This record gives sequence, structure tokens and C-alpha cells, in this order.
Amino acid sequence: MISRRGRVRSRIDDLLEARNLRRRVAFTVPTLALALRTVADHDLVTVVPALLGGQALPAPLQAYPLPTDAPAVPAVLAWHVRHDRDAAHRWLRILVKDTLTAIGDTARP
Repeated sequence: MISRRGRVRSRIDDLLEARNLRRRVAFTVPTLALALRTVADHDLVTVVPALLGGQALPAPLQAYPLPTDAPAVPAVLAWHVRHDRDAAHRWLRILVKDTLTAIGDTARP
């Protein structure tokens, strides 16, 4: 499971429970890259956003859709107030926001 805070439960567990299913979390890792590497090295599965998993999958991993729709995962930008007027920081925030918006727009049917 991917969790920066080491949590072993997520929205995926709620979706599984609605189908009378459950999972056993063997590892909790903080990043997608580490999750993919761990799954590639062990006999495990993980859940990743479709937009991030497809071409990022190392061989011999395969991607399969979830059997049900999953809720959208919000993206949040946060920064210290001292960076509000910093031109480089503002440029980076705008770039990240525009990129995430474009990715989100292409993901919608």
C-alpha cells in the first residue's frame, strides 16, 4: 500500500468492503516508485492511479482496472506564506496546477 504516513487502510478498503472483500497489506511504502519496485520483487499487487501506472510499470508487471469505480483523489498544493510573492515559487505553483489540470482533463471520459 502507498501511504506517506504508514497507514494500512484507504478508500480502496471501503470499495472492497462494499463487495464483501478485504485485503491483507504486506508492505506500506511512501511512494508509487517504491510500491512498483516492491511489487515487482515480490508476489504482490498494489493499487495505483491509472494515469501513473500504465507506462511506469517495470517488467514484468501488468496493469488491470479495478472492478469498480474509485473516487477521485484530490491534489492539494500548500506552501508557506513567505513564498506567496516569490516569482519562482509562484511560477512553479502555476506550472504544477496547470499540469495537474491538464492531466485531469484528459482522464475524464
